[in-house]
Amino acid sequence: VKQFADGFQSVLNEPRPAAERHARAFLRLVVERGGLMQESEAGQFRFVHLTFQEYLAASAVAHGEDPFAQVEKHLHDPWWREVILLAGGELSRQRSYRVKSDTTAWLNGIMKADTWAEKYVHRDLQLAAQSVADMSETGADAQMTADIAGRLVNAVLEWWDQKPVANLSNFIRQLPVGHLTRAIASALPGVAPRGKSRYGIPTLVISYLLPDAVIDTPLIAAYIERSADENAYAAWDGVLLALKHGSAAEGQAAFARFRAGAASGDWPIAAKETSELFALGHHEFGEAALAFARKVVPETPTNQSVGCASLLVQHGTPEDRRATIAQLIADLATEDSTRTYRALYELSQIAEYADTTEIKEAVKRILTRIGHPRVSTSAHLLQIAAVKLWTALTNRGVNVDYTPLLPVATGPWDEHLEEAFALILKHGSDAHRKAVRSNLKTQMTAAPSDKSSAILIFLSRFDPDADLRELASWAEELATKKEPPGGWRVWEVLRFLGEKAWTCPRSIQRLVEEAKAKDTIGRISLTRLALLLRTRPENVAIRLPSVAALAEAALYFAAEKGSVECVTALASLSELGKPIENDLSKKQNQTSTLS
Repeated sequence: VKQFADGFQSVLNEPRPAAERHARAFLRLVVERGGLMQESEAGQFRFVHLTFQEYLAASAVAHGEDPFAQVEKHLHDPWWREVILLAGGELSRQRSYRVKSDTTAWLNGIMKADTWAEKYVHRDLQLAAQSVADMSETGADAQMTADIAGRLVNAVLEWWDQKPVANLSNFIRQLPVGHLTRAIASALPGVAPRGKSRYGIPTLVISYLLPDAVIDTPLIAAYIERSADENAYAAWDGVLLALKHGSAAEGQAAFARFRAGAASGDWPIAAKETSELFALGHHEFGEAALAFARKVVPETPTNQSVGCASLLVQHGTPEDRRATIAQLIADLATEDSTRTYRALYELSQIAEYADTTEIKEAVKRILTRIGHPRVSTSAHLLQIAAVKLWTALTNRGVNVDYTPLLPVATGPWDEHLEEAFALILKHGSDAHRKAVRSNLKTQMTAAPSDKSSAILIFLSRFDPDADLRELASWAEELATKKEPPGGWRVWEVLRFLGEKAWTCPRSIQRLVEEAKAKDTIGRISLTRLALLLRTRPENVAIRLPSVAALAEAALYFAAEKGSVECVTALASLSELGKPIENDLSKKQNQTSTLS
């Protein structure tokens, strides 16, 4: 009441008694009729909708002295995120000759904050990018916008083979279309291709960086030359860029250069990529691929011919479909395991087009012939493909007999064949389900902990009649075993426990100790521990020295081993309102606390 009365007295030049009377009346209207505030206790009010509180806080920041100084210590606190973005937008909309210098100072402050592990996770850069994207174009300095765009592009390309690229590129794709995304499009043509990798600039444009609305003619023209690249897959991405976003003439030119640059008359791209032509509606360009597919389907399969049968069935003529399915069913009966595997794989992709009667009988014969235990690697591959085809038939709603899968599901546990176990647990007879469940429980209690935890996770997800209390008890016992060393399978158990709201503090402490070691086991344990912290922080309590040691180990792996997923996972703790405050990479203060 005093604050509102001060406002009324200052703005309306009212006497104090009148100002206090009007303040109480205003608050009563806001609470009783406006629904904007609530009285939590006598004389204490709070906002019902957080949006109003955030906007008013942002307005106070933007119109106060030295706006960035007011938010500097809250940069990556989730509670302050909307306030910071709103304040940046408010700064850009001020009617002042200093508006661009003010927004530049604001953005520079964010980018130069140098928060923990910025070199690897780019949190400051992302916040600055989000802030400038929310600013009005007239209030933001064009050179500053271009600088941020260039830094984003270079950050993606610098770490394109690391997981953080996916996070950063997804962030870029979610930016609103505007002056920042146009600046990113302008920055891309000046970036040199990175070697012969498939993941060249066109791929990044198509898959990662830009909303369709900002891919323009200059950008397309800059990469049509790539359609004659000696690396077929990198060149193909240049073709797709032109076909998807360019004019008809640009698409035809890129495609012609691509075909002219092929090393031979054969179609140089696998069928999976070729299907993108048809998805884009360019059937005329797919004829060369269909001709190649007609040639190779009857022949011995190669890596390049995988998927060609599916291509013919889905996009060829009715005669192509009939002849291809007949060829695949014939291949199921051959003694050539390579052809049989190809037929099983292809039929699992196109099961809806085929007559299932012949397929079912052929697959039964294959599974009966192989049996259990496995006799060779090729037999194992055939088992895997046959089970996938059986799954595809089930998903199609075909009435199938699961008895041929019983030898697989009652034999040794094999993660590659888990679909066989799952099919019987879900669709098998009571006797078959009982046999499979008994087999898995026996193996889980007798097998090494890595296999035991895999069976445990499988049962928790795919057995509809599983006793979760019993499974959780086994999981807690597994998680504290000393052998084998390392945290790979322990992480799976911990994730299971977290999903079911169970805690396991002893195994968590074990991961903490392993993660401090600067070796392979430490890196694996650190990554999984950090992800566990992010997923279920309320179930994990780690003392301060451990956090400092984990952060230092994460930076070691990033700097020395090029493995940035650990530091990325730890940095994600800031999303939970627990930022690591000091820059541990400089070892400024080993007694740093979690905020």
